[in-house]
Amino acid sequence: MRKSGVVARLVIQSNRMDYLKPVAGAFAARSSLADAGQWPGFLRLLERRGRARAVVVADLLDGDTLAGRFEGEFVALATTTPDERQRKEAHS
Repeated sequence: MRKSGVVARLVIQSNRMDYLKPVAGAFAARSSLADAGQWPGFLRLLERRGRARAVVVADLLDGDTLAGRFEGEFVALATTTPDERQRKEAHS
């Protein structure tokens, strides 16, 4: 969201974590949208309605081995109302 210049509160609505193997030391995590194609629609909904949902997945890696997988549905809540956003656009 930061890379896109989006300012919003982010709330997790639901999540699931599957642990596939124990991790005793350092690990890494890699996250992405479950469907990268949802991003443009997510931004449009956030702009129009002030809220939008996105599903994020994250892999927990022990070296090159998949040790766990997280999936969560996040809700972004705009920090301004649609009317405030329209007024701002009109003055731009």
